[in-house]
Amino acid sequence: SNAEYRSINVNGHDFEYPLKKGVSMTFYFVTSWILFLQGISELSGLAVSYFYKNELKVDPAVLSTVTSLTALPWTIKPLYGLITDGWPIFGYRRKPYIVMCGIAGCISWWVMATFVNEVWFGFSMMFIASMAIGFSNVIAEGMIVEKSRGQSQEFASHLQATVHGAQAVGGIIAAYFSGMLLDYITNRQMFMLCAIFPLTLIIVALISPEEKFTGDLASIRNGMTEKLR
Repeated sequence: SNAEYRSINVNGHDFEYPLKKGVSMTFYFVTSWILFLQGISELSGLAVSYFYKNELKVDPAVLSTVTSLTALPWTIKPLYGLITDGWPIFGYRRKPYIVMCGIAGCISWWVMATFVNEVWFGFSMMFIASMAIGFSNVIAEGMIVEKSRGQSQEFASHLQATVHGAQAVGGIIAAYFSGMLLDYITNRQMFMLCAIFPLTLIIVALISPEEKFTGDLASIRNGMTEKLR
């Protein structure tokens, strides 16, 4: 195995956990933060429900349809992977896409907070926000798979546990604060708050460890075409 182990002492007991040479704290931060944002994005859930029911006067059936449809971008996750692998931007397969996800997520929630007064306009903005989170999630998971390749099962498990732990923390924070914050701010102010989080993806993209891609794009795209047939 190529995995190295770092020992830590907890309450007098030594524990070892796998650490691959070359996996920096920056890598852990980038992947964990992207999944943390996925968890914290649930912060908008209650505000969206109240906004549709109380301000847009939407009946529960329509609200259920709208919220269900906003999950559609998560059903085409493999497509995002194909796009990032086959169509690098300026030679990079992750950084530019992470930036675009951040901008798209920020703008969509800002529009929700500022302009939305109609059901399907709101749906389209939530759809874009959902796609931005889903796309960035695919990039983070791709980075994890790449780092895990050829390593021990322990290392892969450790990496997965770390980043999905960050997602769980985001989800817990969102669950705790989503209702409490609405006692102090309006639904639209909550949407504006949700617009801030995706902006952090721009910083994440800038520090993301990625080398410029110099491989054969034609063969990669031909391989994709074969798989899709």
